[in-house]
Amino acid sequence: MVSEVIASSSSSVSADTIEEIEKNRNHPLSLMINSRAKSKLGFVLGSCQKSDYKPELGEQWEKCNAFVLAWIMNTVSKELSSGIVYASDAAMVWADLNLRSNKVDGSRSYQLHREICTLHQGNLTVSTYFTKLRLLWDEFDVLVPPPTCDCDKSKMYIDHLKFLRLFAFLMGLNEIYIHARSQILMMNPLPNVNKAYAMITSDESQRMTAVNRVGGDIHESMALYSKKMMIL
Repeated sequence: MVSEVIASSSSSVSADTIEEIEKNRNHPLSLMINSRAKSKLGFVLGSCQKSDYKPELGEQWEKCNAFVLAWIMNTVSKELSSGIVYASDAAMVWADLNLRSNKVDGSRSYQLHREICTLHQGNLTVSTYFTKLRLLWDEFDVLVPPPTCDCDKSKMYIDHLKFLRLFAFLMGLNEIYIHARSQILMMNPLPNVNKAYAMITSDESQRMTAVNRVGGDIHESMALYSKKMMIL
């Protein structure tokens, strides 16, 4: 395992830049996903200990540990990297970052919930608005995971969550979609949010087509009027 990590880490430390995971680079879940993909998870979680290997592999372990530390420092923000620059154990660095993140997760959960409840379409297209909403939901689910078991209470919770997300999407739409929104809310059973999004985008496309057609008619009328004036 040690030799595999050396091969993987030596080719990826320089490639891992701050820009690649700009949005969630300081969150332990983001680090865990990246470390699993690059065969570093054992060093990050502390399951790959130096004492688990023969003494002759000690130098290789130290080299792997150094690679993982360099990867972490190249991944997190400069503010956090300055506090771990003198660290010598990747697992201890991970535990420290995890502790810091857990302290702010409550505040971040509140902030996400507030953004979800107050997000409005405004000047955005329906597609862009829905994408922003989905990103907020995805991040919220990471911090406040929904139940995953098959019991009846979990199913009821998931169904309730689907209704809340449908309502959040519909409430944030511009008022020009009031009729489409009313039609969706009158459906029995209520559609899921993806189905509602498809219906709203269809309405949006029809509106854009109608606007373009009216604009073309006005342009044609103006051209005919100008030509008539030239004849006179």
